[in-house]
Amino acid sequence: MDANYEAGLDAFLAEAKLTYRRMFESQEQAELRTFSQREVRVFEEGRRLSRFLLEAHLGCDQDSLRRPAG
Repeated sequence: MDANYEAGLDAFLAEAKLTYRRMFESQEQAELRTFSQREVRVFEEGRRLSRFLLEAHLGCDQDSLRRPAG
């Protein structure tokens, strides 16, 4: 695996850790009391991670377009 893959994986894992913290830190726990509040937060965080992955994947397309052929 190349360095771009490893860097991308590290960046994604950092985002996933942030998501986990946002769900489970004590301050957040106090804000998420109802099932609906929790569900909304989970969907928001899931969309944020999905955007991250999509942007990273699209970035790979951009990188390949910039590389000279051959």
